[in-house]
Amino acid sequence: MDAVIAILEILSKVAEGTALLASILFYSKYKHTALKFLPILLGYMFLLEIFGWQLYNYVGFNALFYNVFNLCFYLFFFYVFYYFLHKRSNKKGVVILVGIFIISLIVDLITFDFVHESLLYSYITGGCLIVICVILYFLEMLNSSRVLSLRQDLLFWMGIGLLLFYMGYIPVKITRLYFASLQNTFMTLLIMHQVLIIILYGCFTAGLLWKMKK
Repeated sequence: MDAVIAILEILSKVAEGTALLASILFYSKYKHTALKFLPILLGYMFLLEIFGWQLYNYVGFNALFYNVFNLCFYLFFFYVFYYFLHKRSNKKGVVILVGIFIISLIVDLITFDFVHESLLYSYITGGCLIVICVILYFLEMLNSSRVLSLRQDLLFWMGIGLLLFYMGYIPVKITRLYFASLQNTFMTLLIMHQVLIIILYGCFTAGLLWKMKK
């Protein structure tokens, strides 16, 4: 099982690096939209995945950097979905979701040490809220002419990746809290996490490639 995890960790980093490279190469296709900050976000993520353990060994912690990334990741995609949603009611819905996320973040900041501990409540809440944003976007697309150009819609592919990742990983994250001491269970969940990362950034790359062909 250790060999499987090692291979998946390499593949997940390859998937992340490929998504970053594609976001840079095809930047001109979306630079005038809310997605213009995507390469910065993916670049931060990729460097953190590569040097996360080195940071931990050097400064004694790395939770701070992951917490900052997760916070930026959620706020970025809330902004993106607000930008791309057309219905006023859906835009108001995103604003409400952001408010709920901020409340969960405040609870996290009271409960956990932002520098040394991973934030739990805002991560789970944010993931669930992103899923809602994706569903709103999909429903809006299905009831508009945009449904005719699904394959070339970058946010459609990102939405698929986000939907699959969070619907798969939120239960994994919760379960890992209770079964971290059980080695076999923990290793299985770790494998699932790596697979979901590959799916997430694979969808990002697929969307960028289809965007290029548009």
